[in-house]
Amino acid sequence: MTNHKITKPDDILILYVSFIDSDSGKKRPILVVNSNEYSITFFSLTTKYEKKSNRIKKQYYKIKNWKKSGLLRQSYVDIGTLREISLEENINFYKLGELCIDDIVGLNKFINEFYIRKY
Repeated sequence: MTNHKITKPDDILILYVSFIDSDSGKKRPILVVNSNEYSITFFSLTTKYEKKSNRIKKQYYKIKNWKKSGLLRQSYVDIGTLREISLEENINFYKLGELCIDDIVGLNKFINEFYIRKY
Protein backbone atom coordinates (compact mmCIF):
# COMPACT_ATOMS: atom_id res chain seq x y z
CA MET A 1 0.00 0.00 0.00
CA THR A 2 1.26 3.47 -0.87
CA ASN A 3 1.39 6.14 1.81
CA HIS A 4 -1.04 8.79 0.61
CA LYS A 5 1.24 11.49 2.00
CA ILE A 6 3.78 10.71 -0.73
CA THR A 7 1.21 10.34 -3.51
CA LYS A 8 1.46 13.29 -5.86
CA PRO A 9 -0.13 14.64 -9.04
CA ASP A 10 0.71 12.63 -12.18
CA ASP A 11 1.25 9.39 -10.21
CA ILE A 12 -0.38 6.33 -11.73
CA LEU A 13 -1.90 4.11 -9.05
CA ILE A 14 -3.74 0.82 -9.00
CA LEU A 15 -6.83 1.30 -6.88
CA TYR A 16 -9.88 -0.81 -6.06
CA VAL A 17 -12.85 1.05 -7.54
CA SER A 18 -16.39 0.09 -6.50
CA PHE A 19 -19.19 0.01 -9.03
CA ILE A 20 -22.07 2.40 -8.31
CA ASP A 21 -24.85 -0.09 -9.07
CA SER A 22 -23.51 -3.13 -7.19
CA ASP A 23 -21.43 -4.25 -4.22
CA SER A 24 -18.57 -5.33 -6.46
CA GLY A 25 -15.74 -3.54 -8.21
CA LYS A 26 -12.27 -4.17 -9.59
CA LYS A 27 -8.71 -2.94 -9.50
CA ARG A 28 -8.26 -0.04 -11.92
CA PRO A 29 -5.41 2.24 -12.92
CA ILE A 30 -5.95 5.90 -12.09
CA LEU A 31 -4.07 9.14 -12.67
CA VAL A 32 -3.73 11.29 -9.55
CA VAL A 33 -4.76 14.91 -10.10
CA ASN A 34 -4.47 15.94 -6.46
CA SER A 35 -4.21 14.34 -3.03
CA ASN A 36 -4.38 15.43 0.57
CA GLU A 37 -4.75 13.70 3.91
CA TYR A 38 -8.46 13.08 3.29
CA SER A 39 -8.86 12.12 -0.36
CA ILE A 40 -7.40 11.49 -3.79
CA THR A 41 -8.82 13.30 -6.82
CA PHE A 42 -8.19 11.41 -10.05
CA PHE A 43 -9.00 10.61 -13.66
CA SER A 44 -9.68 7.02 -14.67
CA LEU A 45 -7.37 5.29 -17.15
CA THR A 46 -8.60 2.85 -19.77
CA THR A 47 -7.26 0.65 -22.55
CA LYS A 48 -10.67 0.53 -24.24
CA TYR A 49 -10.82 3.04 -27.09
CA GLU A 50 -11.67 1.55 -30.48
CA LYS A 51 -15.30 0.66 -29.79
CA LYS A 52 -16.14 3.92 -28.01
CA SER A 53 -18.36 6.56 -29.60
CA ASN A 54 -16.74 9.63 -31.16
CA ARG A 55 -18.15 11.75 -28.32
CA ILE A 56 -16.36 9.58 -25.74
CA LYS A 57 -13.14 9.37 -27.79
CA LYS A 58 -12.93 13.18 -27.71
CA GLN A 59 -12.44 13.06 -23.94
CA TYR A 60 -9.66 10.42 -24.03
CA TYR A 61 -6.04 11.56 -23.98
CA LYS A 62 -3.73 8.95 -25.54
CA ILE A 63 -0.70 8.38 -23.28
CA LYS A 64 2.32 8.50 -25.58
CA ASN A 65 4.91 7.07 -23.18
CA TRP A 66 2.71 4.41 -21.60
CA LYS A 67 5.53 1.86 -21.14
CA LYS A 68 7.80 4.39 -19.41
CA SER A 69 4.85 5.32 -17.19
CA GLY A 70 4.60 1.73 -15.91
CA LEU A 71 1.52 0.70 -17.89
CA LEU A 72 1.29 -2.68 -19.60
CA ARG A 73 -0.75 -1.59 -22.64
CA GLN A 74 -1.61 1.52 -24.61
CA SER A 75 -3.79 3.54 -22.24
CA TYR A 76 -5.94 6.65 -22.28
CA VAL A 77 -6.80 9.25 -19.64
CA ASP A 78 -10.57 9.76 -19.43
CA ILE A 79 -10.95 13.47 -18.64
CA GLY A 80 -14.75 13.29 -18.85
CA THR A 81 -15.22 12.88 -15.09
CA LEU A 82 -12.97 14.06 -12.29
CA ARG A 83 -13.40 11.52 -9.50
CA GLU A 84 -12.58 11.55 -5.80
CA ILE A 85 -12.15 8.80 -3.24
CA SER A 86 -12.01 9.27 0.51
CA LEU A 87 -8.94 7.98 2.29
CA GLU A 88 -11.01 7.55 5.44
CA GLU A 89 -12.27 4.28 3.92
CA ASN A 90 -8.83 2.70 4.51
CA ILE A 91 -8.40 1.87 0.84
CA ASN A 92 -5.50 -0.12 -0.55
CA PHE A 93 -3.58 1.09 -3.55
CA TYR A 94 -0.08 1.00 -4.93
CA LYS A 95 1.97 3.13 -7.26
CA LEU A 96 2.46 1.72 -10.73
CA GLY A 97 4.40 4.65 -12.19
CA GLU A 98 3.97 8.26 -13.21
CA LEU A 99 3.33 10.26 -16.35
CA CYS A 100 6.41 11.39 -18.28
CA ILE A 101 6.90 15.13 -18.76
CA ASP A 102 5.83 14.94 -22.43
CA ASP A 103 2.52 13.42 -21.39
CA ILE A 104 2.06 15.87 -18.51
CA VAL A 105 2.42 18.77 -20.96
CA GLY A 106 0.31 17.00 -23.60
CA LEU A 107 -2.47 16.17 -21.14
CA ASN A 108 -2.63 19.74 -19.82
CA LYS A 109 -2.89 21.06 -23.38
CA PHE A 110 -5.54 18.43 -24.21
CA ILE A 111 -7.63 19.39 -21.15
CA ASN A 112 -7.45 23.10 -22.00
CA GLU A 113 -8.45 22.49 -25.63
CA PHE A 114 -11.23 20.10 -24.60
CA TYR A 115 -12.88 22.68 -22.36
CA ILE A 116 -12.42 25.49 -24.89
CA ARG A 117 -14.23 23.33 -27.50
CA LYS A 118 -16.89 22.31 -25.02
CA TYR A 119 -17.77 25.84 -23.93
